[in-house]
Amino acid sequence: MGTNDVDKIVAIKRFKESHLKNKKHRQLLDMEVNVMRKLDHINVVKMYDYLATADYICLVMEFCDNGDLNSYIEKHAPLLEPWQREIVR
Repeated sequence: MGTNDVDKIVAIKRFKESHLKNKKHRQLLDMEVNVMRKLDHINVVKMYDYLATADYICLVMEFCDNGDLNSYIEKHAPLLEPWQREIVR
C-alpha cells in the first residue's frame, strides 16, 4: 500500500503460525499468497500486503463490505441457473 492509502479500510486474513506446522497447510497458504500477488482484476479481491510475525501470518486485503461469494450464496440460495452463469462469467 502506498502512502496515500493511510485512510483505506482493509480486511486482515490471519493465520495462526502454530496451525501451519502441517506441510500441506503451509503449501496451500504459500500458493494462495503467490496467486494473490499476481492477480489484479476488478472482480477479484486485491491482496495489498503480506505480514509475518512469530505467531501469525496476515494477508492485508481489499475490504468488501458486502461479504464474500459464499455468504451471498448462503443468503440467497438456491440461485437460479441464469444467475449462476452470470456469477461464473
